[in-house]
Amino acid sequence: MKLTRIMLAAVFLLSTLTISAVADSILVGGVTQVTLTSAPTLTSLGLAVAPTGTATVFTNSSGIPVASFNITGNTPDNLIFHDGSGLRFSAGGANLAISNFLINTATNTISGTVMVNGALVGNGISLFNIGSGLALTLSSQALGAFGSTFGLNQATVTALSTAVIGTARIIPASEVPEPGTLLLLLSGAAMVGPAVRRRWTKGKNNL
Repeated sequence: MKLTRIMLAAVFLLSTLTISAVADSILVGGVTQVTLTSAPTLTSLGLAVAPTGTATVFTNSSGIPVASFNITGNTPDNLIFHDGSGLRFSAGGANLAISNFLINTATNTISGTVMVNGALVGNGISLFNIGSGLALTLSSQALGAFGSTFGLNQATVTALSTAVIGTARIIPASEVPEPGTLLLLLSGAAMVGPAVRRRWTKGKNNL
């Protein structure tokens, strides 16, 4: 009976480890979409928005632009990476580009790379706070960058501080294990299963 319990525990452990590996990597290849509900506000300020790198933008059925950013990595400690994609805001001869988004689901924040007029401002700069319903609002650092880059007055900056820039949606690459991973899980269980049955039969015969 003791050996039977050990073998059953082994089956459970194998299943848990395999599924955990899938959960840790399932986001890679997926996308994070942001519905830019602030588009009318940005347009009223004379700001144009365009995707950069691998990012794409399409217009949904409500006429609102939706930006998509490829998920390039994620970690067990709640970090989701979007290297190589971003957005560029421009007005007149000035432009502000934000990219390489890093979502921290533990702190509900998004940071990234900031460039102003082609010059690097910094990496890992706080950009957005994530609120209820995955609503995105500008961080104080991002507000400062917008204000100084485009010469926004204090009233406009104050209004932007509470405006929802957009709402996010994380779409995994797949909701189920890949066939190869599922085969590994099943084959592992298949190897351990007969051993459990043999131990169980032997145990009963010895009673």
